[in-house]
Amino acid sequence: IKRLLVEVQHVKNMKEKERKRKVEEKKDNRRWIETQREREKLEKIKGINTKKYRKTKKDIERKRKKHTKEEIEKTELERRWNKEKKSEIKKQSDRNK
Repeated sequence: IKRLLVEVQHVKNMKEKERKRKVEEKKDNRRWIETQREREKLEKIKGINTKKYRKTKKDIERKRKKHTKEEIEKTELERRWNKEKKSEIKKQSDRNK
């Protein structure tokens, strides 16, 4: 009976050790992922040239250029429209005089 108890206890201990080891591995994995994320953030902030970051930088510049072109066109249209409005107002005021 004692032998059986000892074996059962031994098996329980082994299972507990295995469980603890798995938990520890998960913790280490999480830590590694967090440090990886922090590294990526730092790389983006510092502007370290990784291939991925270079691509995104180029894309951002392209988008900016498109955006500025659209903005320029909009502002020109607004100016023209404002000029036309002003000229119409002037014409109306001249007519009223």
